[in-house]
Amino acid sequence: MTEFAKNTIVYVMQKLLRCGCCKAISDSLSRRNYLMSDVGIPEIWHFIYKSRSTSQLTSPDYSAPYTLAEEQARLFAFYQWVHNRMHSPARALKILFLVGKYESILGWVSTSMSEACTQIHAHTHTHTPFNGHSPGKPGLDGSEFLHA
Repeated sequence: MTEFAKNTIVYVMQKLLRCGCCKAISDSLSRRNYLMSDVGIPEIWHFIYKSRSTSQLTSPDYSAPYTLAEEQARLFAFYQWVHNRMHSPARALKILFLVGKYESILGWVSTSMSEACTQIHAHTHTHTPFNGHSPGKPGLDGSEFLHA
């Protein structure tokens, strides 16, 4: 590590200690993450929110129906597909709403934020996330998204 890098680290640490930020960071690491039940919007099952001005993300911990790794991977692939489609250089979108096999997803981009959230279909009683097709691509009719 260069001398400049070492000095920069020392300088930043001193500033963080002086303003009490190290304690705030340490305290936040000891707290549990939040759940969708903490947010209080029962119709939404999960979301990812990104502030464009700070490039910070927030997202609740996974909870039902995304308790298995396969379900989480499928949801994340769905989010990736929506993000890539909304930020496509060929034709960027501001709002995208899709109805998938297991949930609906809304992607929304404004000058200050990007957000994607999911809502489980009211008629869905079982959640079987994988059927062996290509990862992260819609079905032929655009109604099904699959996990990696």
